[in-house]
Amino acid sequence: MKLSTGLKWGALVGVVIGLLQGAVGYLGYLTIKEKFTEYLYNVLISQGVPADAARTAVLNAEQWMGVGALLGGVISGVVIYLIVGLVMAALWDRLKMHWTAKGALFSIVLLLITLVPRLFVTPGATAPPSPPPIYDALGAVITFIGPIILAGVLNARGR
Repeated sequence: MKLSTGLKWGALVGVVIGLLQGAVGYLGYLTIKEKFTEYLYNVLISQGVPADAARTAVLNAEQWMGVGALLGGVISGVVIYLIVGLVMAALWDRLKMHWTAKGALFSIVLLLITLVPRLFVTPGATAPPSPPPIYDALGAVITFIGPIILAGVLNARGR
């Protein structure tokens, strides 16, 4: 399979998966919005920022958080799936397995790369609030299905 095929379809799948991840991130943010803005305000005050400036910064952060979640999801999705698409295309003919198995293999590797580091990081007492675990679970499901979708697209279009 041509590497350009992996890059092209990896970018497209990356946009879709990135939008899904960004939407989950934004919905997770909405669940902790008040706690997060209070946390951000307290951090700014503790660093010596005047109260008016801290309030303004928190209001600006509140306005841009949704756009940032979606934009960050799309950008990271495109970058990740460009890499996954490139590697998948490079190994496509060498891996003698069905396309679903190829996708599942890449899904497991991607999950290991993204989730294992989280197991070794324990949030401290001053850590920002985090969304309920269901949002991490949704993110993991999206991370798992992404390479399978990409493998399906490559299988259909890469011939």
